[in-house]
Amino acid sequence: MATNQRRVDMTDTRQTTQSGQFFWMTACLWLLLAAPVSAQLLNEETEDSDYPPGLSARYQAGDTEIERVDADIAFDWQAGRADSRLADGPVSVDWTGYFLMKAPGKYRFHAYLQGELRIELDERTVLEASADSPRWVSGPELEISFGELPLEAS
Repeated sequence: MATNQRRVDMTDTRQTTQSGQFFWMTACLWLLLAAPVSAQLLNEETEDSDYPPGLSARYQAGDTEIERVDADIAFDWQAGRADSRLADGPVSVDWTGYFLMKAPGKYRFHAYLQGELRIELDERTVLEASADSPRWVSGPELEISFGELPLEAS
């Protein structure tokens, strides 16, 4: 009985060793296959991170002017001020930055706004509109080229 028990223990040890070897072979294979993908993703992140995300913004209300970076241009200022450092009342904003166009083609810009908006991309007006009450507005369809294009909005 003890002999059989010992044989079973050795078989279990051999199976554990074999499954451990299989695990490490699988892990090494996964690392070898994942390394080029990780390097490619890292390279893409580095290429796209030449510029920080967002647009440089210059806000003006009365005599006060502030600058900050806005990650998105999507605001609802009906409930409060655009920035706590600004006085209440009308606000004007100028945004500048770069727009990375990855696929050239025909595009149309849209905005949901109340007030006035003008967007220039690569020194061309892609949207210019005003609205007394909140509504959607659209610019003309334009052919836009590939690359990092200067963007200005106000």
